[in-house]
Amino acid sequence: MYTDININGITMDLPSVSQIIGQIDKSSALMYWSAKLAVEYIKNNKAHFEDHTHAFDNICQDAITAYKNDTSKEIGTEVHLQIDQYIKSKGIEFARFSHEKVENCFKAFIDWLSLNKIEFIETEKTLVNTKYGFAGTCDAIAIINGTKYLVDWKTSKSIYPEYALQLAAYRLTEGNNLNVAILRLDKETGEYEFKDMTKHIEKKEQAFLSLLDFYYREKKRKLKNNKWVKELWK
Repeated sequence: MYTDININGITMDLPSVSQIIGQIDKSSALMYWSAKLAVEYIKNNKAHFEDHTHAFDNICQDAITAYKNDTSKEIGTEVHLQIDQYIKSKGIEFARFSHEKVENCFKAFIDWLSLNKIEFIETEKTLVNTKYGFAGTCDAIAIINGTKYLVDWKTSKSIYPEYALQLAAYRLTEGNNLNVAILRLDKETGEYEFKDMTKHIEKKEQAFLSLLDFYYREKKRKLKNNKWVKELWK
């Protein structure tokens, strides 16, 4: 959620790109459901643990939500901070990394820089779409080997198709003359993968706009002074 965005003198709340795309991501609920079923099965077969019943029950309870303790989000956040600091300070790194995986991602980023001709125009740019009513933050706009790109860093294990929706949303806001790409920084290997995702991006833009339309029409959203909500639900 982006709060207190000034549009034509009116301060309003706007949904984020991740909120819009998140409508099609049901993996978190399914993960909890599957973990719960697994724990219930273990509890139903706990006869072998009767001497340590109390401890066993506590372990089962912790297991249900163990997936929430994944450090991947924290790693991704620090990687983004490290990269942004490095670019804005023109080459000054943080004193140390909190995790080896962060260091691996940063190494991959430095390798990408050294093997390509990169000119950064803007980083961590907040994009507010006043035509359709949403906002997001892209990692960088840069000229890469002579071509202007809107690019996002990812620390995931792969480049997933839904990333194109995110890039499409940014492109709708920043301008349709941009190529778009993902730079994936591998946490384990310290290698990078750069993928141009401009092909079929117009179709992805339409898909994102369909999701945005559903977001606003699905229910009356409680967004302060949001004119899109007001127009639909007046």
